[in-house]
Amino acid sequence: MNKFLLSNRTLGDIDQKLAQIDCYYQLEGLEKQQKIGKLRLLAEQEVNFKLEEITPALEALVVTLQFAEKGGMTKEEIENVQQEYREILSAIGLEVVTEIYHNRSVFTLQENRSKDSLIELIRNWYRIYIRDFHLLDNDTSIISEEWERKINLLKRRVQRLYQKISNPQSEETRLDDYVMELNRWLRERFKEPRQKWQEPQVLIKGIENSDAITYVQFNLNFFVDDIRLENGRRGDRVSSQIYEEVVRYLKHSATEVIESNATITVQSENTNL
Repeated sequence: MNKFLLSNRTLGDIDQKLAQIDCYYQLEGLEKQQKIGKLRLLAEQEVNFKLEEITPALEALVVTLQFAEKGGMTKEEIENVQQEYREILSAIGLEVVTEIYHNRSVFTLQENRSKDSLIELIRNWYRIYIRDFHLLDNDTSIISEEWERKINLLKRRVQRLYQKISNPQSEETRLDDYVMELNRWLRERFKEPRQKWQEPQVLIKGIENSDAITYVQFNLNFFVDDIRLENGRRGDRVSSQIYEEVVRYLKHSATEVIESNATITVQSENTNL
């Protein structure tokens, strides 16, 4: 039954969704929605994989800093830390560019445009997302502007940290704290993780027998993503679509115990971007 709740717009495990999405959207005319939904899930999965690569790298940098800070950082240790951080920046999608300004070397961060970087993977993800034909004109700008805002926040945060790492003498004993702060923001604020309690649930509420028919009442509990989209009607539309899919499934999969006229109660909870 959980396959009903694996719509790409309900929160849940992406691997499970990808395993079941070909069985979903069986109603006529939803083939395009199924295709875009699958592409969107695959793109989001790539973003998650990249974050899973970057956050452990930041944790490793913390260990490096804590070890080096014990006796004061040597020039070689500073260079090692800087190189380690530049590799993290590259995975994010940024590179260090040196410019000469008034006879001084000035370091800035610029996008490296690598298709495998976090920034480009995020852009690929939201560009697929806005191809959803259910979205209204202003929805596409809401999604793109939200993620570009987060990308700019990420750039500013890693830029500030690079400035501290490139000249660590004044705050070298606090560099590990700054790295941990960035890592925490990435994990908790940049792309909020799906919580276990947000995963879809099927709850059996009761069973009644009448003559040769068994009536089963159950609730479907799920969270719908980006609830503010579609002019605030996204939750209602997704609930209706899931309800139709449940009815279709029951009509084609009736058994001696569960008949196609089972009583269905659909409940949904919502969350924002």
